[in-house]
Amino acid sequence: MKRLACMLIALVLLLSFGSFSLAEDEGITNITMYYFYPNTQTFDGWLNAYFEKTIGVHIDVVVQDNDRLQTMIAGDNLTDMGNFKLNNTIENCMLGNLLVNLDDYKDELPNIYERYPNVVEYSRKMFSCGQDGLYVMPTQIGIYNNYPIDTDTQSIKLRWDAYMAVGAPEIDSWDTLIDVLGQMMEECPTAEEGIKTWGMAFHGNNGQDTGLANIVLSVEGIMANVKNSLLYYDLKTGELGEMFADDSPWYEAMKVIFKANQAGVLDPDTLTQTYDQLRAKNRLGGTLSVLTGQYTGPYNTAAHLDNEENPSGYLEIAEDWLYPVGAAPQTYGSYGLSISAKSEHIDKCVELLNLLYDPYVNLIMYNGPQGELWDIDENGELYATDKFWNEYMVNNEAVLSDGTVFSTGSWWGPYAIAECTETGMGAGKVYRETSWLEVRQKETEYKVYDLWRSVYADEGWVCPSDAYHTWGNHLYQVTWTNFFEAMDEDTTVIFNACKQVWLEDMYKMAFAADEAEFDALFKDLQTRLAELGVEKVYAWGYEQAEAAQELEASFGS
Repeated sequence: MKRLACMLIALVLLLSFGSFSLAEDEGITNITMYYFYPNTQTFDGWLNAYFEKTIGVHIDVVVQDNDRLQTMIAGDNLTDMGNFKLNNTIENCMLGNLLVNLDDYKDELPNIYERYPNVVEYSRKMFSCGQDGLYVMPTQIGIYNNYPIDTDTQSIKLRWDAYMAVGAPEIDSWDTLIDVLGQMMEECPTAEEGIKTWGMAFHGNNGQDTGLANIVLSVEGIMANVKNSLLYYDLKTGELGEMFADDSPWYEAMKVIFKANQAGVLDPDTLTQTYDQLRAKNRLGGTLSVLTGQYTGPYNTAAHLDNEENPSGYLEIAEDWLYPVGAAPQTYGSYGLSISAKSEHIDKCVELLNLLYDPYVNLIMYNGPQGELWDIDENGELYATDKFWNEYMVNNEAVLSDGTVFSTGSWWGPYAIAECTETGMGAGKVYRETSWLEVRQKETEYKVYDLWRSVYADEGWVCPSDAYHTWGNHLYQVTWTNFFEAMDEDTTVIFNACKQVWLEDMYKMAFAADEAEFDALFKDLQTRLAELGVEKVYAWGYEQAEAAQELEASFGS
């Protein structure tokens, strides 16, 4: 019965964006949520099971799509809940009185008003468009990527067995890296299941991903396209500049991708493959290097990392010319959740919203149900279970009691609290279990780290983060970008037009036939952007950056 009801719900979702309920005899209220990511399975398994058992709510996802959101706003037909910010503003929703004022439910939202009063005041100031009240509650409050041991995918990781096979030469520049990757491809032409290896690989989502150069910039200490201003910010120097200026860091980053293709080390599927397809290659060790945003967990199992005969795994090189950039501490959160004023289930939405800001619930959302991979001892402290150590740590996935396969990185949720924020339940216990201090330390005992340490024997480092933190090269994004105001409509139109040009020429530049064509494409990009009025976007960005830094200083005082 329940499966049939869910199938009917899925059919209705295809036909309508409106709200609806499960059959009354189920005793469950169905909540539709306009979501942050293109993943309809986010709440499947233990998450919906927990919400159903705890508050009688089942969540169905309507995936992120700006065109769909515009239609929903125009038709006053929002889902029950969701991230309704369009171009980082909810002005259209506010003008149409489409959202619930959470102040009217303050007594039912103690986890918001009592735990995060500073975030509440920030949201009032930044997102209420001059109206009194609280209409958006930010999520991801805290520190998102401050790993206690490793900087993870924030720098350049190499498949260490292939790197050792070519003598682990020093890599002192991008050009040297490209040369070494070519050598690694020759030494290890195929990976598991016989797939061809590539030195570098990225995902383009059919040309819809604008972040190709950003992947290079993010290990050079540079934030790209700050708040859609088409400006970059150099965290090393404090310089704010135009992404598409002559000899800009963006141009140089694209030159790296171009050179990789010229050298034959760039996966030709970069333009078309999705994140999941690239992740599948990483799982088999098919990419010999991974950069920011390419999750390495599926390959970095104990079977690889601690293999007796041939230990392997993706580990970072330690080079002082690299400046891996971590996400900024989200003091005031990032995404936001609102409730539709037309929802037929406002009370249940309020109850769910309050639950999402409960620390215990966030532990479940990140790590699965209590008693499976984690538990709480008699002193109220968190600990990892035998299933975590003996199954998850060995295979990077575990089968839960309900049959769900738990694999970190295979889902993303609207977590209220950022994963690397302290839980207060034991030293080093952050919300995501795989980032606990003892877990990261356990990884450094694997045999592949002995190989890593042999490369850097003179330095005495235990793991890559030792190097970057010693040098002061592990940087974090600035937080004043939180205080950018929403882009006006005319500038937004220009930005969106520029984005399409940027998308088109970026991939053409990466796969240009030669350097002359590469530069010609860049000049064409500059010309087309100028004709579209890119200077207005730049000007908006400079103005916002100056005002945001002043506003952050005043807000924090």
